[in-house]
Amino acid sequence: MTKSTKITEAKRRSAEAALDLRAALSRAIRGLRAGLAQLLLFSVTLNVLALATPLYLFQISDRVLTSRSKDTLVMLTMIVVLALVAYAMLDTLRRRMMLRMAMRLETDLAAPVLASATQSATTGSPQDLQIVNDLAQLRGFLTSATLTTMLDAPLTPLFFVAVFCVHPDLGWIIAVAAALTLLLALWNQRATRVDFAEAGFAGGRAAGYLDAIGRTAPAIGAMGMSPETIRLWGNETAIGLARLVRAQDKNNIISGISKFLRMLVQVGILGWGAHLALSGELTGGMIIAASMISGRALAPLEGAIDGWRSFVLAQSAYGRIVRTPYDLTVKCCATAAAIS
Repeated sequence: MTKSTKITEAKRRSAEAALDLRAALSRAIRGLRAGLAQLLLFSVTLNVLALATPLYLFQISDRVLTSRSKDTLVMLTMIVVLALVAYAMLDTLRRRMMLRMAMRLETDLAAPVLASATQSATTGSPQDLQIVNDLAQLRGFLTSATLTTMLDAPLTPLFFVAVFCVHPDLGWIIAVAAALTLLLALWNQRATRVDFAEAGFAGGRAAGYLDAIGRTAPAIGAMGMSPETIRLWGNETAIGLARLVRAQDKNNIISGISKFLRMLVQVGILGWGAHLALSGELTGGMIIAASMISGRALAPLEGAIDGWRSFVLAQSAYGRIVRTPYDLTVKCCATAAAIS
């Protein structure tokens, strides 16, 4: 085969792999956006239904116990049971949708990603086989609790409004707590972003070395290069683990502060609510309802801190997958130029 033929064949294969992956990515992203929009609608409904239990306790304390009406108790119980059944059904459907959305994404992208990774590996970049693991990372994120937490986060103003309706003082307590939690989330993002990114890069390089060792083990052993390749893999693995531990330690500290703040807020709402009740401004049912709603309002923000690592890894994986067609074209063109 002549040099010109080799160049033409390399360009053709790289172009086909890049175009196939671009088309598959375009279809997958459109489907992903549509699926996330549907999940957001489910989240809106679920968050509205989540108010059923606090409202039920409020009505029990302030209406049923004062009126001693069994008919009211039965009616309220039937309503809240129906709301909880609807919540359970919708939550199950949302999880089923998330699972199928993730499976569809991996099914649509698995073959083009593997083809592109294999083609890239033939150009001397075996570490690009890491994008196969990136696809699995992205699929795992789409079925994780972190995604549901992030979908619930935009609905937190609903709970703030509900607490303000109970009493403005309690609303301001939860608003200040939310602002502090948001600052903690931003601090967590700034404190761990670089370490998580470096851990991901080091892990990708280590996976590339491991793949190269597996594919060329006989040649490496024959040339006596096993200690050197093992050292390179070990160094990258150690760097990745060190960065990961450092980032996770920071994340755990900030997460602990966030949990303490949430519990402190509930104590504050109960304590200040009792003070307002003694002044005749609130009832016991209102205090209990406000405490439950406040916990629900702060949960997505706290969950975002706990799940930050998962989000960063998924974001990095998505970025590498999206860049693959461009990188493949550049590398194959460089290989063709080298052949010439």
